[in-house]
Amino acid sequence: MARAVDQHQQSPLQTVVAVVSALGMGAGGLLFGTALTLLAFVVLQFGAGIDLTTTHLLVLGLVFVQGVGCAGVALAYVEFRPRIAPAIRELLGIDGPFVEFDIPASIPSLRDAAVVIVGYFLALGAAIGGSLLASQLAVDTGTNSAAQVGMENPEIILLLIPASLLLVGPGEELLFRGVVQGRIRTVFNPVVGILVPSIAFAGLHWFALSGARRRGTSSS
Repeated sequence: MARAVDQHQQSPLQTVVAVVSALGMGAGGLLFGTALTLLAFVVLQFGAGIDLTTTHLLVLGLVFVQGVGCAGVALAYVEFRPRIAPAIRELLGIDGPFVEFDIPASIPSLRDAAVVIVGYFLALGAAIGGSLLASQLAVDTGTNSAAQVGMENPEIILLLIPASLLLVGPGEELLFRGVVQGRIRTVFNPVVGILVPSIAFAGLHWFALSGARRRGTSSS
């Protein structure tokens, strides 16, 4: 597990490197997965002559973005950081303490399970409340592109449910909660360590939304 460094012991450059590397890994995982998805599309569509459907594209995205991109980059960071970090520190002249980093895994305790259950229902309640408020205010909210595909093709829901449990959740959490949040926590307090990755995670998901303008344009 990453251990936070005393802020009086770390240099500003050390803080910048931690933040840049953490956010870079988060964005890099998604970009790497997207690049692999496009490559697979080109190979299958034009190389193998397979006529890919919406379901095929969704499967490719889930496998390569969340499964390979997010999880792969997270595990690669943990594996190669001890070998690469000393060279980067020497190049930048960082003399501060070196913080070992890994992604711990353990069986949740009863307290952990209670926090998850309570947090889930609080989030669900907030989502329902926000939806009702947006409806009352006549605000046209964005819709996740995968959910929109699911509504247009109900049979895909049977794919999205196991994919969310086996690929989307583990892959994204491993990268953003494991690497991004864990790395930022080595140089900041828990509040900042959770807030910054959460904002970055929400910002990157902006591209998965089809907002009011896009839907309005497509329907006109």
